[in-house]
Amino acid sequence: MARRFGVLWCILLIEVSQASVVDILTQVKTFRDAGLALFDGLADELKTRGEEKASGKAKKFSDDWLSVLGVQKGLTGLAKDFTVNYLGRVSYHSVNGPLVDAIKEAAAAVPNARSGEEDLKSFLRHLKKVCFEGKRLFQSGGSLHEMLSDLLELLDAAEVKKAKGCEPLLRFRCSEAE
Repeated sequence: MARRFGVLWCILLIEVSQASVVDILTQVKTFRDAGLALFDGLADELKTRGEEKASGKAKKFSDDWLSVLGVQKGLTGLAKDFTVNYLGRVSYHSVNGPLVDAIKEAAAAVPNARSGEEDLKSFLRHLKKVCFEGKRLFQSGGSLHEMLSDLLELLDAAEVKKAKGCEPLLRFRCSEAE
């Protein structure tokens, strides 16, 4: 789950830098649809394994951060937080280097169809670094900080780490991108 989400997140971030508004909206919709499928699948897998609490966390993350509506949460809340508090501000752009580097490193570490378990673990470490750097940069209490905190909590959950359902999709998605 976390792997698939991370792959999709990095791909979206990379592609956004080279796209028009229509392209970005299309990519966000694709990202959202894939994220919904991913988290619903993870929640179902965890529920099947009797991990009700972890299943609820995965479903809540999806409901909270992939919804279209919302003021503080969801895609609109994330966009609002970034636009209102960070976009174009010297106070953000002069210190965002570590986050940008972490995103680039995570994108470079995205596993491909031939990657082994160590490559997947390396990618997850890079994805966690994105969460850490983002949490350092974005204000506590803001949507971006809260979403990264929730994602980090999911990445660290023992039940989620055991989930095997994400690996085939991750490998399939990465092989498509090659």
